[in-house]
Amino acid sequence: MRRLWFRDRRPGWPDLALAVLVGAAVGWSGITGMGPAGVDRRPFDLLAGALLLLMSASLLVRRRYPVPAAVVAIGTTFAWFGAGYYGRAVIAVPMIVCVTLTVVLGRWWGVAAGALTTASGIAVIQAVFDSPHAYDYSINAVLILTTSVAVGEAIRYYLAWRKEMLDRVARAERDRDAEAARLVNEERLRIAYEVHDVVAHTIASISVQAGVAAHVLDRRPEKAREALEAIKKTSTEALRELRGVVGALRSDGAEEHSPSLGRLPELTGMVEAAGVRARLSVTGEVSALPAAVELAAYRIVQEALTNVVRHAKASEVTIELSYRPDFLRITVEDDGTAAESPSGNGNGLAGMRERARTLGGRFDAGRVTTGFRVACELPR
Repeated sequence: MRRLWFRDRRPGWPDLALAVLVGAAVGWSGITGMGPAGVDRRPFDLLAGALLLLMSASLLVRRRYPVPAAVVAIGTTFAWFGAGYYGRAVIAVPMIVCVTLTVVLGRWWGVAAGALTTASGIAVIQAVFDSPHAYDYSINAVLILTTSVAVGEAIRYYLAWRKEMLDRVARAERDRDAEAARLVNEERLRIAYEVHDVVAHTIASISVQAGVAAHVLDRRPEKAREALEAIKKTSTEALRELRGVVGALRSDGAEEHSPSLGRLPELTGMVEAAGVRARLSVTGEVSALPAAVELAAYRIVQEALTNVVRHAKASEVTIELSYRPDFLRITVEDDGTAAESPSGNGNGLAGMRERARTLGGRFDAGRVTTGFRVACELPR
């Protein structure tokens, strides 16, 4: 962001250009005799050149040293008039200084400089000019210096407004970057949960089926074949779901072929293939759910059943879906006897809780008298 010109008080090319321009205008009016009537005509000489250089120098450094520059500018201006040089353009020097004082130091500095300049100017005018012209020049001096303070105040308000706008833009950019980072983190977390659910469930099923195949390979080859077929089916399904997750990343849209609660019999079949009886119960009026709720419900049931197979040492698990007008209640309860929680402290339990929280639902998991229970309510 570029710094505002009046905030960086080091003299720059605008100050140099202004000093040269005003100095040239005052010098030209003095040399060519363009001046107010009633002044004793005095030609441009070395004293006029010295005063002109002081005026230009005060304009050059007026932002860095506003008060000394104002003193020099006002003093040299009145010295110019008092010496009797020509030059209507010289009044521009105290005007510019008053504007700068108001902008840099504040309104009251500009008012003080304007009042001092006006009072001193009137005194000089009364002493230098003829009576018929003194009154008119005094009125002009008051109007000119008042206008200078007003212009300085307007510029000061504009710079303050511009600074506020730039600060707001900067804050908006920071907020936008923070929001983008938050969305990226949430999406990364969502993908991590998706991959975890798919891989954990698949590995658990393959591990169980491989153990069964190894155990019955010699005595019951047909049972081993069934286990191997189940492994093939499970791995194929896992690859399809992973392709769906990756496809969603590539297309920047929703998952392709998102799992749904209609596929719960497949999950219960895999659990039963691992030697755990599964009972699925559905109550209430079954109706369509939002895609996000459908996916979250499926993943929660999938992760809960994966934990049953991997950790619970259970012989039976019950899955209950209760469709209510405002929410879907999910309960997965097993009769496991494992000493530890089926989910442990890993990502499984945290992932289920996070899915429910993201949708504004409730999640609870813990050991009960008969085993371990996962209960969740997702708003519809």
